[in-house]
Amino acid sequence: MASPNPKTTNKTTHRVSFSEMSQMFVYEDDELYHKNVAYSQQECNAIGVKTLLEKLRIQNLMSSTPYGSRRDSLRFLMKTKLVSIDELIGIEDVLLPPSVINVRENHSRALLQKQHELAAVEDPVKCLAQFAEKSSFKSIHLARIRAAMAAVCDA
Repeated sequence: MASPNPKTTNKTTHRVSFSEMSQMFVYEDDELYHKNVAYSQQECNAIGVKTLLEKLRIQNLMSSTPYGSRRDSLRFLMKTKLVSIDELIGIEDVLLPPSVINVRENHSRALLQKQHELAAVEDPVKCLAQFAEKSSFKSIHLARIRAAMAAVCDA
């Protein structure tokens, strides 16, 4: 049997980065915790299915609006009370365009790289905070605009 053509494979690659400045605490495995607090695999699967269905529902509503942009479509859906802000919280990442997700991922990567560079600096926390502030200024500005829009839509 021939191997699949790499050009037609839809495999997503995932990356995990760890900072040398991070700390880890290992908790003892607690059976009571797993029974009463942690989600079972079945519950995790149900949450995933529910999230996917909610995403598809909202995307279908967005495509049925007379607007071409995601922002205007969401604003319309919230103004007409077809979608509430509570329904968007927690799934906003699956509704965001890939460009916004890329900006967030690039910001995280830039911070981890800066942490690595600052390992020898006398006050790395202060330097990293200044770098993060500069790097995320645009995101803060956009978040304030989104919050103002949401407040207008709820009014």
